[in-house]
Amino acid sequence: MNPVKVYAVGKEKAEVICPSCSRTEVVLFADTDMSRNCEIECTCRNTIQVIFEKRRSFRRRVLLTGTCYSKSNPPEDTTVKILNLSRTGILFLKDTGEKLELNETIRLRFRPKLSNNVIRCSASVKNIDGDNIGAKFLNLDLNAQKLIGSCAGV
Repeated sequence: MNPVKVYAVGKEKAEVICPSCSRTEVVLFADTDMSRNCEIECTCRNTIQVIFEKRRSFRRRVLLTGTCYSKSNPPEDTTVKILNLSRTGILFLKDTGEKLELNETIRLRFRPKLSNNVIRCSASVKNIDGDNIGAKFLNLDLNAQKLIGSCAGV
């Protein structure tokens, strides 16, 4: 069974809906070690795997095309598929060009859906999982953050 994500930022408790019986189980964060995932048992005897998410800005799934520039691919750009997006970071698929390195500074360019504005920013590579790259924005201005926040329910 798929794990259930619980967003733990700024809350004292969270409600987890059991996938088997649709009952709501309450997780009290004061009673839980949020540094690791846990399992809770529903009254229907189903065990629910709970993953704690501790982000200030939640990433939403998107499917956008963008461009990545890195010092390992000069001077050409590489087309990337953006998989999720938040006001503070991005996850994208880069399947061509040289591999990126952790903490490498890259430049990104993309257009959020339903917008005519192009976002240009720098980001630092924080996670590499095969071709999936997670990066934290370094210089995203307030207008770009609002634009990202308003697009596609982010």
